[in-house]
Amino acid sequence: TGSVAKASMAELLSTPTASFGETLGGRIAGVNVSSGEGMPGGQMNIVIRGNNSLTQDNSPLYVIDGFPVEDPSIAAAINQNDIESLDFLKDASATAIYGARGANGVVMITTKKGTIGQPKIKYDGSFGIQHITKTIPMMDAYEFVKLQAERSPKDMETTYFMNYDGKKWGLEDYRNIPQYNWQDEIFQTGFITNNNISITGASDKNSFYLGAGYAYEQGNIKHEKYSKITLNISNDYKVTDNLKVGFQFNGARM
Repeated sequence: TGSVAKASMAELLSTPTASFGETLGGRIAGVNVSSGEGMPGGQMNIVIRGNNSLTQDNSPLYVIDGFPVEDPSIAAAINQNDIESLDFLKDASATAIYGARGANGVVMITTKKGTIGQPKIKYDGSFGIQHITKTIPMMDAYEFVKLQAERSPKDMETTYFMNYDGKKWGLEDYRNIPQYNWQDEIFQTGFITNNNISITGASDKNSFYLGAGYAYEQGNIKHEKYSKITLNISNDYKVTDNLKVGFQFNGARM
């Protein structure tokens, strides 16, 4: 009866990322997604209906296959390829169901299960690069020293025009000396890969799902990188018409 929004998993999976939160921004009305870090694997902040408190945490409650989880990092550890549906409860109905924990909204995550039919094996993978297309134009050594001479000519004799290595340096001496663009020393072209494989199948009484994934991302700043290995196993067995038992495991190494 309340305000419920549903994310399109096909749209989320069209962009290969390590977490569903990285591609969620701007796709759901009333759901704001931001990152306070910007580095690979950085925690995404999901806020529903704006900030409700100035001093307390505004993160929503995550319900994964019916189990409430208040730690956003646990939800971020789930492989988005293993998610069947992603729903958002955005108003008071969430509080009525989940109490005070649902005051900031609820994100409901349902993972994939086995489907009736012969066992199926599916693989999808992607590879890409991320590159900084525009950097700040920098002055060379000659242009920099010339600018300093225009700004403060009185200080040049004790800074750039002093005796060094047996000779008196002048402005022209800075034209052909070794120099560095520190942006080239800091930035790099990052490599991204996302690989997922799943095995699923079901009969009248038994259904199973196995999903494994590996994501790796290099940042545009050197030595920044992030990797995640995920494993999702579920098995349901119908004992009788009124009794069903099941096992489920979700694990991640980041």
